[in-house]
Amino acid sequence: MTVSIPDKLLAKSRRYGREEVTLQRHLFETEQSAEQVFRLNGRWGQNWCRFFGLNALDLQASFLLHLRLAALFHDIGKANEDFYAAVTAGRFVQQTLRHEHLSALILHLPEVRSWLKQNNALDLEVITGAVLSHHAKAAENGDWQWCQPKSKTALLLFCSHPEVSAVLDRIKEVAELSNSLRINETRWANEMPWSGAWSEGTNSARHFARHLRKNSERRSLLLDVKVIRSMTG
Repeated sequence: MTVSIPDKLLAKSRRYGREEVTLQRHLFETEQSAEQVFRLNGRWGQNWCRFFGLNALDLQASFLLHLRLAALFHDIGKANEDFYAAVTAGRFVQQTLRHEHLSALILHLPEVRSWLKQNNALDLEVITGAVLSHHAKAAENGDWQWCQPKSKTALLLFCSHPEVSAVLDRIKEVAELSNSLRINETRWANEMPWSGAWSEGTNSARHFARHLRKNSERRSLLLDVKVIRSMTG
């Protein structure tokens, strides 16, 4: 069966009379909420940084930057056929991959990594860790093992959708990157480039976990940015 690309990508189900919320709107609003709630000249932002020991101005600015980028990336994996079916079908739809697993996998595509590395102030593992864990359903093993398909062995992606492109343009602006990026992948399967992204991501996560035990500053930044979980539901 051929699946057509929808005109609009949805971030939430429209059941129970809920307002229609597009993916682009949801990601933009989450980033805006992060910026407003944790602005560094506001009470919440100041108290949050003080509690986590982010006293230096550069560490505070780094926290807010990473939080905003995690907000923009956290649900980008919802741009796929299974998620769209799940929020429009009015019934349970078994999804091949959890959306946040796909979001984190996208962050490990070589072109995305190279693009973000233009800003050497970014800690990509902090952003990925916050994105992958924002529903607390990700693990190295077990039921929530990262990117292990539940049903199909291939999944149609909507990464080239204009809404995804708009989000990438916003990421470029926030991260102060020099060029735009478009993700042209139309299908996930356990093959390149996705198998390579998963392998690189798994290795990076293990190295990151070891490094966190010895680097309290980086650990604090990760814990701070994980506040994205409470802002997204």
